[in-house]
Amino acid sequence: GDDWVTVGTADGVRAIDGPLLAARGGVYRAGDGLAHAGLDDARDVAAAGPLAATAAGVYALGNGWLDELAGDASVVATDGERAHAVVDGTLHARTGDGWAAREVPVAAPPVDVAHGEATYAVTADGTVLVEAGDGWRSRSLGVPGVAALTVVA
Repeated sequence: GDDWVTVGTADGVRAIDGPLLAARGGVYRAGDGLAHAGLDDARDVAAAGPLAATAAGVYALGNGWLDELAGDASVVATDGERAHAVVDGTLHARTGDGWAAREVPVAAPPVDVAHGEATYAVTADGTVLVEAGDGWRSRSLGVPGVAALTVVA
């Protein structure tokens, strides 16, 4: 309806994707209420995985949270087919054999990644990266301090 309903509280929410929230206290699942789904200090979540990025790495939800990629993970994104994460300042893509580092044509690490017709990333200095199957292309927006991006289909 048109009314907002409080389902719970989580301290330090950093990201929301579908019913999942990444927060200082870990990952939470929103529904009839707000339930802690595990992990500590979650920085990002991707509901299609489900995947979570934490200071200890990237985790996939299976029979509990399974360690996928160790390191300081700041970003995770998946559309169910493609998955990307930024770990220790390096962009990684999930392949059939696990996770592999991917080079981007700029020095600054991505601060966000999203999927649409292509794979999109953005850096804090305002450089947009697009990979549509023929390598990464980049363009500076001239806007510093970028923290996230959204792809509208």
